[in-house]
Amino acid sequence: MHFVTQDTRLLLSRAARTATRYFQERAAEVELSVVQGQALMELDTHPGITVGALSATLSKDQASTSILIDKMMTLGLVRRETDPADRRRARLFASAQAEPIVKHLELARDDINRLVFDALGRDRSQALVALLAEFLAAIEGTEAASENSV
Repeated sequence: MHFVTQDTRLLLSRAARTATRYFQERAAEVELSVVQGQALMELDTHPGITVGALSATLSKDQASTSILIDKMMTLGLVRRETDPADRRRARLFASAQAEPIVKHLELARDDINRLVFDALGRDRSQALVALLAEFLAAIEGTEAASENSV
């Protein structure tokens, strides 16, 4: 008996590209890039996040994230405050001007989630999310372990 072996990497990549393309179109409606949109949603979900934590969430280095934040501050979408507990650290927040944009992006996220739900149903959609989160935790843990051993 012959089994067809799927290329998991390719399937993950295609699924991510498809979802990202849809999100990109919706972010472009409010004149943002995908990464800017993701950053803004993260700032809204986790107000006061640090640049380092945002970098990790976006899978970007701190320098790139700082440039991204500077540009978004110029657009009036992000504000930076000094952490009162550690004056060397900055905390990031979505501005009031960003609120309607965040709502627009949340609708895009919800539409993508609905597409998954419609295709897979509730139980399998929840299982997919749980499996992807577990997979990322394992892979990111492996990457961090190999970086620390170098």
